[in-house]
Amino acid sequence: MLGITDYETANSMSRALFQRGLQKQTFDILPKIREADAAMRPATQDRIVEAHPEVSFWSLAGEQHLPFAKRKPEGRASRLRLLETVFGAQIRNAEPPRGAARDDLYDACVLAWTASRVAAGSAVHLPPAAQRDERGLRMEIVY
Repeated sequence: MLGITDYETANSMSRALFQRGLQKQTFDILPKIREADAAMRPATQDRIVEAHPEVSFWSLAGEQHLPFAKRKPEGRASRLRLLETVFGAQIRNAEPPRGAARDDLYDACVLAWTASRVAAGSAVHLPPAAQRDERGLRMEIVY
C-alpha cells in the first residue's frame, strides 16, 4: 500500500486483500507512514516501535475488551477512567489541540503511556516472537 498514491487504487487493493475498504483518514496519513517506514532500521526498533491506541487501552484495562466505541460518550468515559489510573484526575482538564477531537487526545495519551513502557523496558510485543519483513524489521505491535 505504501507505494500507492491515489485513494481509489488503495481502496480497491484493500478490498481485494482484506475484504474491507481503506479509510480515507488512513490513506491521508500514508505519506507520513512512508517517511517513517523509509527511516526504520532493525537497530532502531528497540526505541521506535509501532503501537495502536486500542491495543494499549486493552492492556490498560487488564487485557479486557472495551465494549464501547471511542467516539461514543460511554467509550470516551471508559477511556478517560483508564487514563486517570496513569495520569491522575488532572487528565480531565486536558484539552485537545485545535483541530483534534477528544478521542484523538485520549489516543495520544495512551500512546504516551505505551512509550513510557517502551522506555522502561516493560512493553509487551505482539506477537511475542515476531516475523521479520524483507528488510529485517520485526512485524509487531507494542503495548
